[in-house]
Amino acid sequence: MAKGKKKKDQIIEYIPCEWVVQFDNDTPQRFAYADETTQGKEVTIQLKNDNQSIVTFTDTKTGKQFKIFARKPI
Repeated sequence: MAKGKKKKDQIIEYIPCEWVVQFDNDTPQRFAYADETTQGKEVTIQLKNDNQSIVTFTDTKTGKQFKIFARKPI
């Protein structure tokens, strides 16, 4: 039996899984995790359209920050 080839667009699910952010080429920082016992294995970031809507990720080694936030168009 011939071995099958993987398609380029094949989706591979990770279990366990971690979601990370990366600052430039620094070490990725984990901000969420799921394993076999986790329900709802997805991450959803929802921000309202107001001045209090902000998510900040901070690299603990360098102090660099990555922010997602709402603002008026400039």
